[in-house]
Amino acid sequence: MKATAKHTVSRVRTQRCGRRSHRAATFALAAILALGCAITVDTGFSARANAQEAARIGLSLPLTGNAAKPGAHFLTGARIAVELHNDEVTASGGTPVELAIADDGCDAELARLAADEIAASNPALITGFLCNDVARLFAEQFKNAGIPIVVAGARSAQLPKDAEREGWNLWKISPEDGDSAEYAAEMLSQRWSGLPFALVDDGTVLGRTQVDTFREAMAEKGLEPQFTDNFRPGQSTQARLVRRLAKAGTRNVFVGGSAEDIAMIARNAKELNIQLVVVGGETLSILPYLSEEDQAPAGLLAILYNEGPMPGASILRRVLTEREIVEEDNMLEGFAAMQVAIAAAAATPAETTANLRSGTFDTATGIVTFNPDHTNAISPYGLFRWDGQQFERVE
Repeated sequence: MKATAKHTVSRVRTQRCGRRSHRAATFALAAILALGCAITVDTGFSARANAQEAARIGLSLPLTGNAAKPGAHFLTGARIAVELHNDEVTASGGTPVELAIADDGCDAELARLAADEIAASNPALITGFLCNDVARLFAEQFKNAGIPIVVAGARSAQLPKDAEREGWNLWKISPEDGDSAEYAAEMLSQRWSGLPFALVDDGTVLGRTQVDTFREAMAEKGLEPQFTDNFRPGQSTQARLVRRLAKAGTRNVFVGGSAEDIAMIARNAKELNIQLVVVGGETLSILPYLSEEDQAPAGLLAILYNEGPMPGASILRRVLTEREIVEEDNMLEGFAAMQVAIAAAAATPAETTANLRSGTFDTATGIVTFNPDHTNAISPYGLFRWDGQQFERVE
């Protein structure tokens, strides 16, 4: 069930909630879901496709509340994946897919309503889950039915451990919170072996945690930083930090901070004619969208999702461009999660589970195949170099 580059305009049908146009359904989606209505997306099935019963995939996302924006972006990517798949079904045959979408609001009460609504649709599996507690609630509620819960957003490392203890049929595509820093250590330990390196962070929980995880992973490989420091985020310059790094004799630094601050450190180093290899994490994913004055010079390194070289990513971007939709975080994750869900969905929970256990799924963010503990066996990250305009994968 592979998505192709073919695309037609979708139409949306709201079951048990009345009928709306595509545009009206898009704008009213959160309000409808807040009332507890499941929404089924009919992505342009032809008469031929309708002749075969569609596979139903549940999708639980926060479409209201504080996490509504990433939830909506995830939904955009997921819908496009389903539409592309159903276009291929129309042209070549196969099993079409429908989505049963519900708003979990990243809230326990809403999540219970969402679980009840999706259960009524008899899904082959359920995916989404940007919030850890919602994933736990669904996993427990669908435990007896054996319906797979495929977590594509929540990052808690505790989820697979809880699943093993509780007997949940839970699978986790999304990485854990520290995975990007651990991958950075795996890549940079080879490059920085025998070389002095520094660790700096912006003092925030995110920045400090990322650097601490990187430090621990490097220590396990027998490598210790020559210099550690922190800086105040959001300043007009980080020249003093760059000078301290130069004085310490280090030419390599891993930074836990925002894209703006990491770019500024690299920019200040170039302005001061100080040779410094600057490496950051996932926060740098927004670098291409920063203003010209906030951009980084060529040579900055970043640990990012493997989205650049993947064919599915370019297909998604083409569709977004055709529809004049600005690419946002979580769209790619939604697209990739649905690629896994479509390929795994089968007539029974047992068959779907078997497909997840044995399958290798080619997605827009890279290959997904599951460990015995139901976590993704292949890191979704890669090392990228900024060329002044875009990131290029470092082989």
